[in-house]
Amino acid sequence: MNDFNKNSENDDAKKMAEIFKSSDAAGASLGPFFKTRVLAQVESAEKKSRESSWWKRFSLVSSLVTCLLVIVLLRTNGPDANTYKALVDSNYVVKIDVQSLKDYKIAYAKIDLPGGVQFYSKSHPELGELNSLEINWQAVAHKDHFPLVIRGQKSGLKAVKITFYDEDMKIVSTKEIKIRFDDQKRS
Repeated sequence: MNDFNKNSENDDAKKMAEIFKSSDAAGASLGPFFKTRVLAQVESAEKKSRESSWWKRFSLVSSLVTCLLVIVLLRTNGPDANTYKALVDSNYVVKIDVQSLKDYKIAYAKIDLPGGVQFYSKSHPELGELNSLEINWQAVAHKDHFPLVIRGQKSGLKAVKITFYDEDMKIVSTKEIKIRFDDQKRS
């Protein structure tokens, strides 16, 4: 027990002693078992307080453990922060960040699509037949991002790979964008 509880018990005992002394001095007849009943009530209240305190601690600890367990499960089983979601047979705009590549001397970029994913363009439908596409970097170098429209034909996790080359055809940087294509919209 801590000092606070000891002081509290000592104060309670002193108060009880004063009550009994004042009742004896007043000549009141309290009966032979009055002191025993009062002390039993005090002890019962202290026991309930201790039990209540234990349950409060137990509920707090079990709540914390449950919260931690939920957080761990969500992090291990939750979606990857770098994975995007799209629907099969729907157009999806991918914005490729080129702001971070401004310091490199890039001549062109090559975009490789996995199986089950195709390029989409209303004005150039022939792009839908290609698996990869090379882009002249001078055309997009002044922008912060480069938009690319794709369409998934099959459900599943797909990775679009973008490789950036310099004038000597050496790889300067690569990016991979993961997209999970689903057959239907989940509610």
